[in-house]
Amino acid sequence: MYLNALGQPILVLNSLKAASELLDHRADIYSGRPRLIMAQEIVSGGLIFALINHVDDRWRRSRRAAHQVLTKAAVRGYHHILRKESPEKHLQRTATSATMSILYDYPTLRTENDKNLKEILAFADRMSETVASGAYLVDLFPWMLHIPERFAKWKYEGNRDFTRFNNLFESLFNRVLGALSEGSERPSICASLFKGFDHNQFSHQEMAWFAGALFVAGAETTSTTMSWWALAMIAHPEVQKRAHIELDTVVSRSRTPTFSDAPNIPYIQAIVKEDDWYNGMFIPKGTICLTNLLQCHRDPSSYGDDAASFRPERFLGAHGEILPGPAETHEEGHSTFGFRKRACMGKHIVNESLFIYIATALWAVTFDRVRDDEVPLDADVFVDTGMSLKLGPYECQITPRFGEVVSILAAEEELLNT
Repeated sequence: MYLNALGQPILVLNSLKAASELLDHRADIYSGRPRLIMAQEIVSGGLIFALINHVDDRWRRSRRAAHQVLTKAAVRGYHHILRKESPEKHLQRTATSATMSILYDYPTLRTENDKNLKEILAFADRMSETVASGAYLVDLFPWMLHIPERFAKWKYEGNRDFTRFNNLFESLFNRVLGALSEGSERPSICASLFKGFDHNQFSHQEMAWFAGALFVAGAETTSTTMSWWALAMIAHPEVQKRAHIELDTVVSRSRTPTFSDAPNIPYIQAIVKEDDWYNGMFIPKGTICLTNLLQCHRDPSSYGDDAASFRPERFLGAHGEILPGPAETHEEGHSTFGFRKRACMGKHIVNESLFIYIATALWAVTFDRVRDDEVPLDADVFVDTGMSLKLGPYECQITPRFGEVVSILAAEEELLNT
């Protein structure tokens, strides 16, 4: 779909084929970013590498650094942290606690009242607000950037928030550096970043914001996806039942699932994949290309006539083995992580997190509708935060699947903490 907004040409890509053709195969000319003045230049001080244009050397340096610390092999070193989080805890707290532990070697969060956690979630909310299309006129009329701060409340608030969040990220980064200088650090992405970064190319401030951006991306996507997944389990009890059977058969009820179980529980892997809900055309230089991922993942040509239905079996072969999915997804089965040069650098952490959270939750508990709740489940009631689609509030009933669940979880948590 092609449109023109105030003189700005915009192309919306609604199919995986079109998105892959442009964003994968022609990545050199389709990897730019539209200018987001409020989000990138004011609130984050030009320090969020994911929002930097691909021709900027800072983007290339940051991407190389991210590749070093976010490889699939590197992520395996954090499996023990992901397994510490129990499925019965609040979804957002679980995701943010694990992400803070992996990034900053932060202690496991038992509540959501931690000061640093509140601040970093406030940053995530602020970024969601500022990247939303049309949220600030300065993004449409860049000349407004020259208005003095005393006449522009939005600029005053943006500069104030940059100072606030800069102090937060530098303080969290300094915490890790303090442990490094004392020789008491444990594995964390920040420690790996500091050891691996070329300090002639990255300032202390850039490293601190690099880590902060990774946190927002990891925690936001994981907690949002888990919320959608829980609703899917309530709406599709037959999927949940099949998952329970697979887990009882392969894992048994005497222990919780581990990452080594992954090859033997393909249906759980299929649930994770399913959960991540040109030709003959001249495209002018400067055109903003937007990928409509919701429509891409409901494209019958890629996912079948029932593409809009929740059906994990689409990712399984005739003998129950996991399939790679459409060729355009590069064996992910979906394109939630983006394309080529703009693909999400933290996809391995997100994939591993979702696998162990979903497997452990389905091993331990059953998700049901509240029995006296007659309100129909509506997956189309969501809030567009600017960075993701979040579900509105909903109730569910969570019950242990068998009597020993609590004691086994407690015993394994104690073992992981030793």
